[in-house]
Amino acid sequence: MVHLESAREIAAWWQALDNDFTAFASTGTIRDDLALDIRAELSSPLNRAWDDDDRERNLDALRALEAYLKACKVTVWSVGQNIAGYLPQSDIFRTLDYADALDEYRRVLTEDAPECVAWTDECECESDDSELCELCATEALVAGYLRDDVPDSANVRYGHPAAEEHGLVISAESWAGSMSYWLRRVEMTYGEFLQERES
Repeated sequence: MVHLESAREIAAWWQALDNDFTAFASTGTIRDDLALDIRAELSSPLNRAWDDDDRERNLDALRALEAYLKACKVTVWSVGQNIAGYLPQSDIFRTLDYADALDEYRRVLTEDAPECVAWTDECECESDDSELCELCATEALVAGYLRDDVPDSANVRYGHPAAEEHGLVISAESWAGSMSYWLRRVEMTYGEFLQERES
């Protein structure tokens, strides 16, 4: 197993303008697709003007970097939804970037939650009724929750503090149930993250 500094030096050989190798070489940051960049280099070494000895050394270095990264502990942010109290009903979105997870959490709440909870995508409010239909009431609930309790992802990217976990349960009158929407933090190895993301 290589040392952190050695791993970052290896990554520096493949760095370009703002790619995942560069982020790791300069700051030690492991991004979602760093493993894909390594696999791409391992699968196309003949594209480089290396002699046989250099090629083998470089491939060995990349394999050592890949092994090192898979053993590293990372913080994984997961976004999902499910009927409250049950296992997730859909694929879970996973990323190492909190701001990306926040973007997905906001998208799920604003785009999926109203239709899923109300089971309709059309407003059913009556013009003479002061009470909102279930769709509009859910949209208003989500908008208020996002505004008050969930930070803006742009602020998170620029260093503002981020909460470690968010969750919202929305009761649905139309089917007497509740939907749960959540963003959670989990610690695991990068290898485990890759396995879960690819499964």
